[in-house]
Amino acid sequence: MLGAILLSDDFDSFIITLPENQELEISMEKRISAPASSYEEAKTIEENTIR
Repeated sequence: MLGAILLSDDFDSFIITLPENQELEISMEKRISAPASSYEEAKTIEENTIR
């Protein structure tokens, strides 16, 4: 598995997750939240999308 894409209920934001992978040197789960222009906005998207 390469990761997962999570969409909000109204499809206006999304999160891409990358699982731990030693070959790619990813040591813990990484997430990309969009659209976000700050860490706080990314956390809000994550809280509203992952319930």
